[in-house]
Amino acid sequence: MSGLRRVLHPILIAAVVFAVLPFALPRFGSAGTLATEIAIYTLYAMGFNLLLGYTGLVSFGASAFFGTASYAAGLASVHVTANPFLCILFGTVFAAALGLVLGAIILRRRGIYFSLLTLAFTQLFYEIAFKWTDFTGGENGLQGVTRPVLTSNLAYHFFVAAVVLVAMYAIWRIVHSPFGRVLQAIRDNRQRVQCLGYNVANYQLGAFVLSAAVIGLAGSLLTFLIQSVYADNLNWQHAGDPVMMTILGGIHHFLGPLWGSIIFIVLSDQLSSMTEHWWLFFGALLIGFILLSPEGISGIYLRLIGSPRWTLTAESLCRDGPPGRGVSSQRPLREPALSYIHRRSRARHSSRSACGSRLRVRQPRVAPVSPSQDRFRRPARRRRRDRGRSEAPTRDGWARRKSRATQRGLGAAGV
Repeated sequence: MSGLRRVLHPILIAAVVFAVLPFALPRFGSAGTLATEIAIYTLYAMGFNLLLGYTGLVSFGASAFFGTASYAAGLASVHVTANPFLCILFGTVFAAALGLVLGAIILRRRGIYFSLLTLAFTQLFYEIAFKWTDFTGGENGLQGVTRPVLTSNLAYHFFVAAVVLVAMYAIWRIVHSPFGRVLQAIRDNRQRVQCLGYNVANYQLGAFVLSAAVIGLAGSLLTFLIQSVYADNLNWQHAGDPVMMTILGGIHHFLGPLWGSIIFIVLSDQLSSMTEHWWLFFGALLIGFILLSPEGISGIYLRLIGSPRWTLTAESLCRDGPPGRGVSSQRPLREPALSYIHRRSRARHSSRSACGSRLRVRQPRVAPVSPSQDRFRRPARRRRRDRGRSEAPTRDGWARRKSRATQRGLGAAGV
């Protein structure tokens, strides 16, 4: 079983799915371009899950980066160059820069205030895109985006699939790097990571910028799929799309966004062709997943094979067999990230300097103290208590105290 799991790498599974989808979906009455849309929204949800699943930040501002990157790539195509590759790169860089600016502002707050700020910025960008008709096209959208290369839908699909697979592999390597381990430890116990000496704010800002770049790449790819840009992607009504896709697939599973995007897009396409009130049925399905399987479709599969654990990293994928007794399905194994940063903190705070030489710490020398000096260092109450304990039980002690009092009286009288 372990060898099979090593062979079935998540990137390989995603590659097989992307290769099969454009030929399988038309058999169910869906358009072939829906497969390209699934690949793009998979990347969209994975960028969002970098914050939710790996860092523990609930953001409703993913659509802000998705929509602004789409506009940036579209405007570059209309006014600057017709090269789609340069326009996609420009949209990605623009989203990353916007994520750096917004992250520096939004990450000053935590919890519900962080989530509300992301939603507020999303609606702010939507109003700008919808009202600025001369620049963005307003309600009619930005038209005139061309794709001079990769003109066929199938060719563009495989280009998008290749880009998404490369981005997924980069995310896989990042979450297994020291940076990714610290992010997972922040998700598990922020206070402990902060006590170990890590700058939590900087790590969260880095995750925020990385998530914005990945989401911006997805938005730029969507621009050249539909060859136009609309403000609807910035609306608050679409702010929950990546949240729903991640929940349907599984928040704590690397391929969860892939399965969630397939379910979300295919069902929305099929149900909307049957009735205009398709959200009633889709909402009931989402409620059922949340109540019966909080880990989504990935959690259902892992329960069936007897391995209810998270699959965000390679360590959890390579563990064999069902969990032992006393391990609950609702209590995933999350210790590797914290153990890793504990080891790094011990290495960082070891007695070796940066150049590798061992630091020699000298103990301070303390001069010996005589019993007479030490007697005056103790508090007066303690001195009286010690003197009473040592002298009270004996008759000779009373005699010595009386003789000392007599000597002090004679000395005061001048005798």
